[in-house]
Amino acid sequence: MLIQTYHMSFDKTLESILEDYTQPDLCPKLWEDDDLRPKIVEKLCAIADDFAAEYSIDRDMIEDVILTGSLANYNWNEYSDIDIHLIVDFSQTHDDTDLVAEYYKLAKAVWNNDHTIRICGHEVELYVQDSTEKHYSTGVYSLWDEDWIVKPKRGSAATPDEKQVDDKADGYISQINNLEILADEEGTNVSDEVQNLKNKIRTMRQSGLQAGGEYSLENLVFKKLRNEGHLQRLSGLRKKAYDTRMSMEECPTDQ
Repeated sequence: MLIQTYHMSFDKTLESILEDYTQPDLCPKLWEDDDLRPKIVEKLCAIADDFAAEYSIDRDMIEDVILTGSLANYNWNEYSDIDIHLIVDFSQTHDDTDLVAEYYKLAKAVWNNDHTIRICGHEVELYVQDSTEKHYSTGVYSLWDEDWIVKPKRGSAATPDEKQVDDKADGYISQINNLEILADEEGTNVSDEVQNLKNKIRTMRQSGLQAGGEYSLENLVFKKLRNEGHLQRLSGLRKKAYDTRMSMEECPTDQ
């Protein structure tokens, strides 16, 4: 009976679940009515410009800079990230678009791992998105035009699909891979970086559970990271960092 009840509870559609979690208004710290506050637009555009300069993305290559995710929708909460996407036509960067995608994925992982930028209490996450890639969000706001591309409706959050889950999970997997390289090849103490990433993943999941419950994109990403062993790898890195910090290679001499 308990098992049957458990399965019946998952028969609700994602849309009906999200309706239970949506807010009555867009986040008032960021939005005034339906307009993103000008000082926030200015700050987010400056961050995007710095990211582009850091990774040699010419401004002419960028078609737009957009705000998307839960803070461009009604399913935001105190843990939500400010998701900023630089829209770039990968084919204009290099003929090998797969190589371009890998480069931008690495750039995203390094930037987001190195920086913890908060605006009004919400952490800023940067991505580079191919202009040919379909975007599933039901809330998309152009920072350049300061206008909606897709204006959200309350309770209209899009259903996550496998590609969305994979794309978001790949960002965290890349960061874990980078930390492994630092720990293995350079012998760097990555304890602080590991803890920061664990905190980010924990916050991401909390955001998803509050915004959309078990079916939220963030919780599905968390489950993918856990089920594929990536969270275990991250925990292992933390232990390795501790062992490195507490080890002594050279024996002390008596003074």
